Amino acid sequence: MKHSIRTLSLTTLALFVSLAITARANSPSDLLSTATRAHGGAGPSQTGKLFHFLPATETYILDDGTAEDAVGLTLGGDIISLNQFTVIPGDETINSISIAWGTPAFFDPSLDGLPYTAVLWSDPNGDGQPDDAAVLATAPGVVASQGTNTFLITPITPTGVATSFFVGFIITHSAGQFPSAFDESNPVFNRSFVAGATAPGTGNIDCLPCNELPVAPIESFGLFGNWLIRATAGTSGGGLTLLSAFSEKGSVRGGPWDIDLPLTGGGVEDRSGGPHIKFALYFVFNNNLVSVGSATTSCGTVASFGIPSDALNQAEVDIVNAACNASEVTVAVNNLVDDQGNTLASASITFCLLLGDVNGDHVVDQHDVSNVNHHLGQSNDASNFRDDINNSGNIDGLDLKQTKKAVGTSCP
Repeated sequence: MKHSIRTLSLTTLALFVSLAITARANSPSDLLSTATRAHGGAGPSQTGKLFHFLPATETYILDDGTAEDAVGLTLGGDIISLNQFTVIPGDETINSISIAWGTPAFFDPSLDGLPYTAVLWSDPNGDGQPDDAAVLATAPGVVASQGTNTFLITPITPTGVATSFFVGFIITHSAGQFPSAFDESNPVFNRSFVAGATAPGTGNIDCLPCNELPVAPIESFGLFGNWLIRATAGTSGGGLTLLSAFSEKGSVRGGPWDIDLPLTGGGVEDRSGGPHIKFALYFVFNNNLVSVGSATTSCGTVASFGIPSDALNQAEVDIVNAACNASEVTVAVNNLVDDQGNTLASASITFCLLLGDVNGDHVVDQHDVSNVNHHLGQSNDASNFRDDINNSGNIDGLDLKQTKKAVGTSCP
């Protein structure tokens, strides 16, 4: 009976509700359309792009880390996306929810800056269906790094779960926006769900079946895939831990553009940003921070450090005058305190500063020259920003000249 009611509700809503997912004509999924469908193609090629992936520290994962499409309400409003997970013995405490936004197939900067709420729900009867899901914890966040398969970590109050649970989000968006990242490769069936409402602010996370678009499996629309929504487990109050790091640059023509810096080393920052090498480095932690005592760098000068107001689980360090090309750079943040009273003496990241190494393979060679030459004349975007060596906003002759001059240099 539940299935019949759900199907009837979705069919009735076809007159005024539509989600952005892959639509197939003359099927129930006409309710839904995707970013790629709405914009007529797969978008710009991502060849050569080094995506800023979150290290595989999450405990609960359905997706493969890549969003082939993205979802939103065609008329705008509140979309609620959630994944179901079965509890792993020993990992019964959820302390953060990781979410990727948008799709590389359609880069949409208008998504960045949208507020969202991450949600953890229980599954009271343990049947894997969210009809009776009850909210256990929520936490606010702001969309960033859309269209790059970047997972933003939203810490929540460490909360115990039993047997089965759901993690997801609610976000208000406008018509033509597609916030919910959707992985269409090797789907795990009947584990991703969607609900929503066309009037902003009316989406109901406390009663998912009560929404204008009642909660239903994504397969109900003839769509096959999973949301890029993950959960991390850990013991309550289990300490302050560095999860990931990345370097970031904006430009006069866009950004910010992020390069992942693995905690084990091996990351490469290939951009100069002007006559003096300067960049912002971000440390991502499992909990929100309340203070950072100091920051140090092995090359250049720390211009400033602190906690970004829109990402409280991160520490930002701004480095200037880092004139140490083809060298390893170690940056550290010290004497950290989180909002649970945990402390961490120091966290550091080491990476190579190698101008012109646009493919990040630790050596500047003809492959890098060819890559820059291929994008010559383009404005920088999510697919080519590493080729903009001087971070001017354009890939031009100066970038090509600098890359050619750097041929033969390498990381230690």
